[in-house]
Formats: sequence, C-alpha cells, structure tokens
Amino acid sequence: YFKNTNGTSTARTFTVKGVPDKKLGRAVDLGPYSVPAGETHFVPPLPLEGFLQDDGCLYVDVSNAELQISAQRLPANVPL
Repeated sequence: YFKNTNGTSTARTFTVKGVPDKKLGRAVDLGPYSVPAGETHFVPPLPLEGFLQDDGCLYVDVSNAELQISAQRLPANVPL
C-alpha cells in the first residue's frame, strides 16, 4: 500500500525497481505511479522473479517522505 499523507493538492510518485527476469527475459521497473494527496493506492502482489533484489529486498523509490509504504509478504503457497 502507498499512502500520500500530504494534506493539500501535491501528488507523490513511486517506482518499484525491477531486476532481470530470466523467465520472461526482461528487466523493467514498475512505475512511476502517482498517488494524489490524501489517497492510498494498492499494488497487487508481485512475483519475486523480476523484483527481488540480490540482497533479498524489494526496492522502492518514492518522490517524497510523505508517501508512506506498507508491504506484506504472502505465504509461499499463494499462486501469482
């Protein structure tokens, strides 16, 4: 979830950083996406292949600290 805590009219952006995906043969970022002031956006579950970094983390770039992030790890048996 991405929540823009800015109370005025300033949108904030985020980008989920991609890594080379051997199955699909691509490396692509997800975004940038804009979240209007006061709104919350949801990103559907992402497959680990193509987004999990070498250190085991998911990297997200945000345009401002007013854009709060909440991430959940799904059980391994959830199909994507």
